[in-house]
Amino acid sequence: MKHSLLLLISLLCLTAAATRAADAPGGVREFKDMLKDIPSKDILKLSGTKKLEVAKEISQKLTLKEHGKDGTYKGKITSIEVWPFPERGITGWRLALQDTFKRGGDTILVWAWVHVYTDPDGVMPKLKEGKEITVTGKINRSDLSITDAGPRLNVDLFVNAMQPQK
Repeated sequence: MKHSLLLLISLLCLTAAATRAADAPGGVREFKDMLKDIPSKDILKLSGTKKLEVAKEISQKLTLKEHGKDGTYKGKITSIEVWPFPERGITGWRLALQDTFKRGGDTILVWAWVHVYTDPDGVMPKLKEGKEITVTGKINRSDLSITDAGPRLNVDLFVNAMQPQK
């Protein structure tokens, strides 16, 4: 009984630590987490008559909060293509990660472009559409737009080197 109780307490502590790590700066995030600090009442306004103005206001907040920051994100690959980076004189890859989530009564589409400069560990040939990946890089764009399908979170993430996937 004593050992079972200790095991249960240990498991609870590990679960709590893992949850804190995911929420902490430097933890793995989903792209939808970028909107976590935006009040639900503002998200609800994305369906109203002033949705373009609201999307612009939210985008300004996202840019201030996210632009230029390093982070680790996870998402599901929807396309992979070879991509030139002429400013660096290299050719790398661009991956599209798409998802949807519910927030404030709306379904929000996530459209993230992950720009990968190098692949020293040979990860890219192993990646396929539909695979969930975790990538670490620098946010170069994070904004909200209004499309015919509804609100869309747009993200550009630049990754110096693709890391092996677990």
